[in-house]
Amino acid sequence: MKKIIAAAVTAAFMAPVAYAADISVSGELEFQYRATDGADNLVRNDDNVLVVSASSELANGMTIKGDLPFNLDGGSDGGESIDISGSGMKFGFGDVSGALDAVGDYSDVAPEAGGFAGDGSDATVYAQFSVGPATVTVSHSPKGDSAISGGVSDDFNSYSAKMAVGAGEVYAGTETGDGVTDVTAYGIKQSVGGIMIAGEYADYDDGSSATGIALTYKMGDISLGMENQVVENAAGANTTDSTVIFAKYSLGGGATAYVETESDGLDNGTDQNTIGISYSF
Repeated sequence: MKKIIAAAVTAAFMAPVAYAADISVSGELEFQYRATDGADNLVRNDDNVLVVSASSELANGMTIKGDLPFNLDGGSDGGESIDISGSGMKFGFGDVSGALDAVGDYSDVAPEAGGFAGDGSDATVYAQFSVGPATVTVSHSPKGDSAISGGVSDDFNSYSAKMAVGAGEVYAGTETGDGVTDVTAYGIKQSVGGIMIAGEYADYDDGSSATGIALTYKMGDISLGMENQVVENAAGANTTDSTVIFAKYSLGGGATAYVETESDGLDNGTDQNTIGISYSF
């Protein structure tokens, strides 16, 4: 993240009130070469985003922060939000992570493919606070908010809690409402000597489920890892069975190069190999 402006501004057409705003710009560029079985090879861009952020200290000592992301491939990226934090709590408005989406994803470790299916939805309002050693998040999204750039339009509530356990962490969360399939998810991860192992499970009220497991090993600038993601329908048949193995190398300065291979365990599945480079600033 590179800071470009730090200025005091006087509000126009109002009693002169000076406030200081820190404005910064951050972003990510990523390009991939993909070779997919049964399809032409291609080069695609992925997650090319520019984010303008501003923050100020309020009179009560809390901090307000606004994020305005732009999709460099055209249009809005979603994620526009205003957050207010301080005194051990935080709440926000906009296209924000729902409570279940705000925790977990422990098994989502691969650079491109994979991803845990039970990680919840975006919401429009959330609050986060500490209860002893746990961090609790609640969120709500009323129906009809599709005008928000991220397209949040489901009517639901979600709740989650996470807590550090030694060198690891555990979480539990639930999401329920008219616009979503009710789901309860749990996860655990543990890190020891550069090794991280994680597992997650989600149970939906329609009888389907999702399971994710992951293992990573970091050795200096090199990271090796794998993840397996399985989604099972109410009849007990797998609708997703993806195993991803990858290697990443940090080039420094926010640049990362990686290779990964995804094996699809379904009878009609498609395997994919990817070479990518990303630059975060």
